[in-house]
Amino acid sequence: MERISYEEVIVSLAINVIGGLLVLLLTTNAALTLITLAALLPVSYGVMLARRYYLIISNAKIRKVHSNQKDCEGLLQDYFRKARKIRILAIRAWHILGSDRGFLSKTIMELPRGWGGEIRVLLLHPESSYMLERADEIDLDGQLYKQQSVETARYIRFLKENRGINIQLKYYRTKPHWRFILLDDQGFVSYYLTKEEGSELPQYELYSGYRSLFDAFSKLFEQVWGTAEEVII
Repeated sequence: MERISYEEVIVSLAINVIGGLLVLLLTTNAALTLITLAALLPVSYGVMLARRYYLIISNAKIRKVHSNQKDCEGLLQDYFRKARKIRILAIRAWHILGSDRGFLSKTIMELPRGWGGEIRVLLLHPESSYMLERADEIDLDGQLYKQQSVETARYIRFLKENRGINIQLKYYRTKPHWRFILLDDQGFVSYYLTKEEGSELPQYELYSGYRSLFDAFSKLFEQVWGTAEEVII
């Protein structure tokens, strides 16, 4: 069982004591006072849970939880236009950079030539066994799933060769769990579940700071990047 902090005990006692005093000031009915104190117990417990939730959100530096990718695409595009250090980790990034299907594809095309930023992309290797495993999880044809990854790589090559975008691509082979886009000191993180695309799941909007989740995912990206296979584009 999770340990209750001293602060939570004090808050709980304060709620019950104050509630009891208010009842005593309003009535001399002892039974009513006891009933009121009993009713305040779940209220004080709810306050403790709310406090814990607030501390988790505050300490982890979670700004907002969006219901899915569609819910935050406009915000992501705005951040993208201002960012100079962009890092993307996904399986095939089809809904991010998949030619004209990716929601960031048009935004990248709007970048001026000579744009001084950097984009690094980590994709699951098309020949990784996890590629077909993931395709099976979301009931998609395995060859089509792999082809979409190849198409994303081709689009990245196009951006580099024809648009002069400073963009790099590497492949990793480990089992994918996370999907995220980091833009300077803020990011949007999702995950992979059976039967559901990462773009359809909640997107956690993070920002950098002491003990933040953003910094943890930033470190994860750099670790994977350091061991991933460079793709010549």
